[in-house]
Amino acid sequence: MVYYDMRIIFLTLFGLILLSASSVRNSLWRDELSILNDTVLKSPNKARPYNNRGHVYMKKGDLDNALRDFVKALSLNPDYVDACYNIGVVYYYKNNIEKAIEYFLRAIELHASYYYAYYNLGVIYGNMGNLDEAIYFFSEAIAIKKDMAEAYLKRGIAYRLKGDIDAAIEDFEKAKELDPSLFQSNFIH
Repeated sequence: MVYYDMRIIFLTLFGLILLSASSVRNSLWRDELSILNDTVLKSPNKARPYNNRGHVYMKKGDLDNALRDFVKALSLNPDYVDACYNIGVVYYYKNNIEKAIEYFLRAIELHASYYYAYYNLGVIYGNMGNLDEAIYFFSEAIAIKKDMAEAYLKRGIAYRLKGDIDAAIEDFEKAKELDPSLFQSNFIH
C-alpha cells in the first residue's frame, strides 16, 4: 500500500514538472516572432533563422529589422540566394531602387533560375519606363517559369505601351489562360 502511494506521489510530481516545462515552452510559442527569436538565440550562427525572422518583420512592416536580419543571414552565408533576394525586396519597399536592382541582380548571379528576381527587375524597369529592359526581364522569368501568369500580364502591358499590340494580346491571352483571376473585375455591380 505504501509502495502504491509513493508511485502516485512520484507520478503526480513528474506530471507537475512536465506541466511546468510545457508551460514555459508554450510561452515561447505565443507568436511567430517569439518562436523565431528563440530559434535565433539558439542558432546564432545559422543563416536561415535570421532570414525567416526577417520575413516576419517584413510582414509586420518593420523594414529596418527585416533588413538587419536579411543582411545578417547573407553575412553568415554569402551564397544564400533567398537572403540576397529579400534584401532587394526590402530596398524596393524602402524606395531605394538602385540597391534593389543591385541585390536582385546579385540573386540572379547566385542562382540563374531565380525567376522572381527577374520578374521584380521587370517590374522596376517597367515602372521606370524602360520598357525594353522590362520586357527582357519578364521574358527571362517566363523562360524559367512558363506558367508565371503575372509575368505574361506585365510583359503584355509593356508591349502595349510600346505599341506592339499583337504581342500584348498574345501575352494577355496567355496570362488569362494561366490565371483568369488576374482579369476579374473590381467594379461594384
